[in-house]
Amino acid sequence: MTQKIPEGFATITPSLNINGAAKAIETYMKALGAKELYRMECPSGSGKIMHACLQIGNSKIFLADTNPEMGCGAPSNSSFYLYMDDVDAAFKQARSAGLDEMMAPSDMFWGDRTGTVKDSFGNNWTLATHVRDVSPEEMEKGRNEWMAKMKSKAA
Repeated sequence: MTQKIPEGFATITPSLNINGAAKAIETYMKALGAKELYRMECPSGSGKIMHACLQIGNSKIFLADTNPEMGCGAPSNSSFYLYMDDVDAAFKQARSAGLDEMMAPSDMFWGDRTGTVKDSFGNNWTLATHVRDVSPEEMEKGRNEWMAKMKSKAA
């Protein structure tokens, strides 16, 4: 019997339109450990990617070149939150592959250690490792302290 959601997919699969999808695939393989599962080029012979599927960890992501003729006119600008086994090593790998540092890895009040990088296609990637479980009370206290810190920085 045909499955309503194909094996290995989740209910939501992000999809990016990118100027230079082939370069993005190469970047994501180097920076994030992505694996290219497949790609289909446009039948026009332009070399543009009509549809590709990558896997990062246990998640899949689609991407394609911007191509107005195919209804993919504007590039995507998105943000992703990726859980990794070792955020510090993943962050170093992403930086070595050319992604720009937006925020160095640090321990956050919700129990994750996170760092954020930005690719040259305009997408942000927050890399995270869950380092501790936090009670609702600790979460509230941490949130309040963080908000106060942000307000003092803005002043």
